[in-house]
Amino acid sequence: MDVIINADRELAPPDSQLLATEGHHLLNFLRCAGYDANYLPIADLLRQYHQLEGEWLVMMPVHWQATHNDAMIIAFGNELALSEEESRALFNQISTFLQEDGLDLYYHDANTWLVNLKDKPSITSKPVWQMQNQSMMSVLATMDKSLYWQRLLTELQMLLNADTTKEQSLRLPVNGVWFFGNGTFSWPVNRDIMTDDEQLLTHFSPALKPLDFDKPIANNAILLINYPEKINIDWLETTLSKQKVSWFWNNIAYSTAKKSWWKWFAKG
Repeated sequence: MDVIINADRELAPPDSQLLATEGHHLLNFLRCAGYDANYLPIADLLRQYHQLEGEWLVMMPVHWQATHNDAMIIAFGNELALSEEESRALFNQISTFLQEDGLDLYYHDANTWLVNLKDKPSITSKPVWQMQNQSMMSVLATMDKSLYWQRLLTELQMLLNADTTKEQSLRLPVNGVWFFGNGTFSWPVNRDIMTDDEQLLTHFSPALKPLDFDKPIANNAILLINYPEKINIDWLETTLSKQKVSWFWNNIAYSTAKKSWWKWFAKG
């Protein structure tokens, strides 16, 4: 069983085995659904969520830093502390700029936007969570043979760095974007997927089922918990302790083994 929780956890349990986390609950879900960690089709998942047509990429605002021979993304998402108003202003600015290139944008949330690929070259990228504090050079070198996307990244960095109207109160201002998340997404047909997210249930029923702990849960189920503050996680860990479970938080992941009957007897 895979349990995916949209929150952070300070430490893994002492008797657990560490796993890799993708840094975001939807990316962790895609990993559990069987997709390659380097090519997680989150853009197509969001495209289906918003009922958009065509092929899309995720565009995420970032703060990047250059050295004399390299560059790296050092902050993105909540680390940028973008308000809805600030994000909308940046989104509108970039959307206007990209219209000249025939690219359409779609606003998902303050940290996540979508861009329609249309007739543009294919792109090979990595999720921004894998790029943080890592050299961008090797990824940029293989991103696109035509260099279209590399040039676009550079042009957007120049646009955002030249902008004198952005809020200086931001701890780290947005000075670039990162593209990732292309590919085709389809729902796994051999696993029960349960969630407490009403919006996801509305958009993706019957592929998703409501999270209901009063009913039996299959051993190979995926539980996607978007509102952990409404669930007693300690109780959930105890309830599932008789099964082997992989736990995926945004900042840490680990597996816990099924407890044997004699361990329960000794505990009692």
